[in-house]
Amino acid sequence: MKRTYYVILLVVSFILSGCGSTDSRQATRNQHFDPKATVNIIYFHGKHRCATCTAIREMAQKYVTENFIAGEAVNFAILDYTDPLNREMADKYRVAYTALIVAGRDDFSNLTELAFSQILRNPDRVKAGLNAEVNRFLGH
Repeated sequence: MKRTYYVILLVVSFILSGCGSTDSRQATRNQHFDPKATVNIIYFHGKHRCATCTAIREMAQKYVTENFIAGEAVNFAILDYTDPLNREMADKYRVAYTALIVAGRDDFSNLTELAFSQILRNPDRVKAGLNAEVNRFLGH
Protein backbone atom coordinates (compact mmCIF):
# COMPACT_ATOMS: atom_id res chain seq x y z
CA MET A 1 0.00 0.00 0.00
CA LYS A 2 2.81 2.39 0.93
CA ARG A 3 4.60 1.64 -2.33
CA THR A 4 1.48 2.44 -4.38
CA TYR A 5 1.07 5.70 -2.47
CA TYR A 6 4.68 6.72 -3.25
CA VAL A 7 4.35 5.81 -6.91
CA ILE A 8 1.17 7.90 -7.22
CA LEU A 9 2.84 10.77 -5.37
CA LEU A 10 5.85 10.57 -7.70
CA VAL A 11 3.67 10.58 -10.84
CA VAL A 12 1.61 13.53 -9.61
CA SER A 13 4.80 15.41 -8.74
CA PHE A 14 6.16 14.95 -12.27
CA ILE A 15 2.89 16.09 -13.80
CA LEU A 16 2.63 19.17 -11.60
CA SER A 17 6.26 20.13 -12.06
CA GLY A 18 5.63 20.40 -15.80
CA CYS A 19 2.58 22.66 -15.49
CA GLY A 20 3.34 26.18 -16.60
CA SER A 21 7.09 25.67 -16.91
CA THR A 22 7.08 25.47 -20.71
CA ASP A 23 5.41 28.89 -20.99
CA SER A 24 7.96 30.40 -18.61
CA ARG A 25 10.93 28.95 -20.52
CA GLN A 26 9.43 30.09 -23.81
CA ALA A 27 8.90 33.61 -22.49
CA THR A 28 12.47 33.77 -21.22
CA ARG A 29 13.86 32.40 -24.46
CA ASN A 30 11.72 34.28 -27.00
CA GLN A 31 10.27 37.42 -25.52
CA HIS A 32 12.80 40.11 -24.69
CA PHE A 33 12.71 43.85 -24.34
CA ASP A 34 14.31 45.45 -27.41
CA PRO A 35 15.94 48.82 -26.65
CA LYS A 36 16.29 49.44 -30.42
CA ALA A 37 12.53 49.21 -31.03
CA THR A 38 10.58 52.44 -31.31
CA VAL A 39 7.81 50.91 -29.18
CA ASN A 40 7.94 48.03 -26.71
CA ILE A 41 4.69 46.50 -25.52
CA ILE A 42 5.66 44.88 -22.25
CA TYR A 43 3.59 42.30 -20.41
CA PHE A 44 4.90 41.99 -16.86
CA HIS A 45 3.79 38.93 -14.90
CA GLY A 46 4.51 37.12 -11.68
CA LYS A 47 4.91 33.42 -10.99
CA HIS A 48 1.18 32.63 -11.10
CA ARG A 49 -1.14 33.95 -13.80
CA CYS A 50 -4.92 34.07 -13.58
CA ALA A 51 -7.32 33.88 -16.54
CA THR A 52 -7.41 37.68 -16.79
CA CYS A 53 -3.61 37.93 -16.86
CA THR A 54 -3.40 35.25 -19.53
CA ALA A 55 -6.07 36.98 -21.63
CA ILE A 56 -4.15 40.27 -21.45
CA ARG A 57 -0.93 38.59 -22.62
CA GLU A 58 -2.67 36.72 -25.42
CA MET A 59 -4.45 39.83 -26.72
CA ALA A 60 -1.31 41.99 -26.67
CA GLN A 61 0.85 39.30 -28.26
CA LYS A 62 -1.76 38.66 -30.97
CA TYR A 63 -2.06 42.42 -31.62
CA VAL A 64 1.68 42.67 -32.30
CA THR A 65 1.95 39.53 -34.44
CA GLU A 66 -1.08 40.50 -36.55
CA ASN A 67 -0.08 44.13 -37.10
CA PHE A 68 3.71 44.27 -37.23
CA ILE A 69 6.54 42.38 -38.89
CA ALA A 70 9.15 40.90 -36.55
CA GLY A 71 12.15 43.17 -36.22
CA GLU A 72 10.21 46.31 -37.12
CA ALA A 73 9.48 49.29 -34.89
CA VAL A 74 7.15 47.48 -32.44
CA ASN A 75 8.33 44.72 -30.12
CA PHE A 76 6.40 42.53 -27.67
CA ALA A 77 8.18 41.50 -24.47
CA ILE A 78 7.13 39.19 -21.65
CA LEU A 79 8.98 39.89 -18.42
CA ASP A 80 8.63 38.26 -15.00
CA TYR A 81 8.71 41.17 -12.55
CA THR A 82 9.76 38.79 -9.75
CA ASP A 83 12.94 37.78 -11.58
CA PRO A 84 15.93 39.73 -10.23
CA LEU A 85 17.15 40.14 -13.83
CA ASN A 86 14.02 42.19 -14.58
CA ARG A 87 13.96 44.25 -11.36
CA GLU A 88 15.48 47.34 -13.02
CA MET A 89 12.84 47.25 -15.78
CA ALA A 90 10.03 46.74 -13.27
CA ASP A 91 11.27 49.70 -11.23
CA LYS A 92 11.64 51.88 -14.33
CA TYR A 93 7.99 51.31 -15.26
CA ARG A 94 6.79 51.28 -11.62
CA VAL A 95 5.54 47.71 -11.82
CA ALA A 96 4.82 45.70 -8.68
CA TYR A 97 2.33 43.20 -10.12
CA THR A 98 0.97 42.10 -13.49
CA ALA A 99 1.03 45.04 -15.89
CA LEU A 100 0.63 46.03 -19.54
CA ILE A 101 3.02 48.81 -20.52
CA VAL A 102 3.47 50.58 -23.85
CA ALA A 103 6.94 52.11 -23.85
CA GLY A 104 8.37 54.58 -26.30
CA ARG A 105 11.98 55.65 -26.19
CA ASP A 106 11.40 58.54 -23.76
CA ASP A 107 7.99 57.92 -22.21
CA PHE A 108 5.55 55.13 -21.43
CA SER A 109 1.86 54.47 -20.85
CA ASN A 110 0.47 52.05 -18.30
CA LEU A 111 -2.61 50.30 -19.70
CA THR A 112 -2.98 47.89 -16.78
CA GLU A 113 -6.16 49.40 -15.34
CA LEU A 114 -7.89 49.43 -18.73
CA ALA A 115 -6.71 45.90 -19.48
CA PHE A 116 -7.86 44.40 -16.18
CA SER A 117 -11.22 46.15 -16.22
CA GLN A 118 -12.12 45.32 -19.83
CA ILE A 119 -10.20 42.31 -21.20
CA LEU A 120 -12.82 39.69 -20.33
CA ARG A 121 -15.89 41.82 -21.11
CA ASN A 122 -14.70 44.01 -23.97
CA PRO A 123 -11.29 43.00 -25.36
CA ASP A 124 -11.76 45.25 -28.40
CA ARG A 125 -11.71 48.27 -26.09
CA VAL A 126 -8.35 47.16 -24.70
CA LYS A 127 -7.03 46.54 -28.20
CA ALA A 128 -8.21 50.03 -29.27
CA GLY A 129 -6.43 51.60 -26.28
CA LEU A 130 -3.30 49.63 -27.08
CA ASN A 131 -3.48 50.66 -30.73
CA ALA A 132 -3.94 54.34 -29.83
CA GLU A 133 -0.87 54.32 -27.58
CA VAL A 134 1.28 52.46 -30.10
CA ASN A 135 0.27 54.92 -32.82
CA ARG A 136 1.03 57.85 -30.50
CA PHE A 137 4.55 56.55 -29.88
CA LEU A 138 5.04 55.82 -33.59
CA GLY A 139 3.97 59.39 -34.41
CA HIS A 140 0.88 58.39 -36.43
